[in-house]
Amino acid sequence: MYTGIGSRIDIRRDQPGTALVTEPVPASLGLGLSLQYPSFVGRRLLVLEVADEKSIGESGSRYKVGLEIYPVGTIALRAGYIALPGASAAHYGAGFITKRIEIDYAISPGNDISQFHEISLLIGL
Repeated sequence: MYTGIGSRIDIRRDQPGTALVTEPVPASLGLGLSLQYPSFVGRRLLVLEVADEKSIGESGSRYKVGLEIYPVGTIALRAGYIALPGASAAHYGAGFITKRIEIDYAISPGNDISQFHEISLLIGL
């Protein structure tokens, strides 16, 4: 997977007030593997993912591992870990999934990288 096309919008609070800042997306190249149980198409119970990502122009790689469990058909519970050169962080999340709508929430509690809360909504047409 290649990233680095476009720009991202960040909210900065490191100065008096709040600022909306646009920054270019750093270019990176990644390779990963995803294993799903059961492997046939249908209801998933467990997904395990591992990945290695290299930022172009920077030394070192990002190593990622994630686990996704489906205790009920429409609920996904997630946990992941990312290791960077000199830093690491755990991430947790949950999702509500139907055939047409997916709502996801993720949190990265206080760590070496940065704390975030993320909510996403996916609507299939």
